[in-house]
Amino acid sequence: MSLIEKLVKKFRRKKLSKKEEKKLKDMFRLELNKKIKPVKVKDIMTTNVKAVKEDDTLKDVVELFARHKISGAPVVKGRKVVGVISESDIVRVIGKDNVFDIHDIELLEKTKVKKVMNKKPIVVNENDSLEYAITLMTKKDVNRLPVVNKKGELVGIVARADVVRGMLEILFVAAMQRGTFGMVMETEIDRILDLVKDKPMRINKIAKKLKKPEEQVEEWVKILEEHGLVKVEYPTIGKPIVRRVE
Repeated sequence: MSLIEKLVKKFRRKKLSKKEEKKLKDMFRLELNKKIKPVKVKDIMTTNVKAVKEDDTLKDVVELFARHKISGAPVVKGRKVVGVISESDIVRVIGKDNVFDIHDIELLEKTKVKKVMNKKPIVVNENDSLEYAITLMTKKDVNRLPVVNKKGELVGIVARADVVRGMLEILFVAAMQRGTFGMVMETEIDRILDLVKDKPMRINKIAKKLKKPEEQVEEWVKILEEHGLVKVEYPTIGKPIVRRVE
């Protein structure tokens, strides 16, 4: 029986000394350290990208934007990104007089995307860091970035909302690199075990009570499950349920 297994066994019987309890938590921290990696663009990008083609009309684009409630999209030729188009590009074509008439409709129907698109798209690679994507968005003052693979093919898109979610992960990694992560981890392990002590609880509710990203709580729970401290059940409907092992 390994040391960690012995400690877990004593933990279940509530016979851990302070020194042994610290040792157990140190082991959990080391294991989580192996799992946490810097956030990359591919970790937070949206893969279901709404793209348009060079020969689509602006009418097609307007309908796409309205249908999916978006304000911009990459332009592709095959799978390669050759441009981007946004609402502002369309406004420049029809004018800013706030009067939309039959002339404007006809103009949208006959104008091709390739005539008005930005032909120098700002893109990021799927393996770029999230920090780089944030810097690029700020420097170029854009709201979204098409994501490409090493072949230059479109594989996703990153919007500002995705960046906000990803920043939570960056803060978490930064805390770990500063050496403060250990204190966070010790506290959160205790709280998770305490939350499920008397009755099972869904992961999303644990995340809400801890005020932590759900994905991060899932990582902590996985480690606890690997060492027999909790059991995770996956119902047909709803989020996974965490149950303490006694």
